[in-house]
Amino acid sequence: MALADVATARGRLDAAERRIIEAARANGATWAEIATVLGLTSRQAAEQRWRRLCQRTIDAGVLDELRLAVRAAARLLPPASPDHRLNLAAATLRAARDAPAGALYALAAQAIRDVEPLLAEPGRGGLEPGPAAALDALSATLAAARP
Repeated sequence: MALADVATARGRLDAAERRIIEAARANGATWAEIATVLGLTSRQAAEQRWRRLCQRTIDAGVLDELRLAVRAAARLLPPASPDHRLNLAAATLRAARDAPAGALYALAAQAIRDVEPLLAEPGRGGLEPGPAAALDALSATLAAARP
């Protein structure tokens, strides 16, 4: 396994742990019982761990959807545009295509922030329908993937 894969593996492990904790809670397990199984010293520690997992994890399936949306938007955005915001977003999305989970989310979110003013302009800033739709899809996927 390459070192670059460690972040992805960690993200998937964290997501799995979060789902297991949530399933245990849904089945009636107390935070104290979860703490014992996780080797933690208190129910508060177990709940804090779950909260941290929620903050930093994205479900693996959602992560795959996000990666596909990033790649589609990167492919459809023009390689050069008179609008610097579009150029910046395109470069950011190209960098995000193979980024680890946390960086993928952060880069995709930044690209959307860069083009939001453009998309809000009348006529969507002159952006062609294909790239505009890809950016809309990416924005929706980001909303669903929010850690």
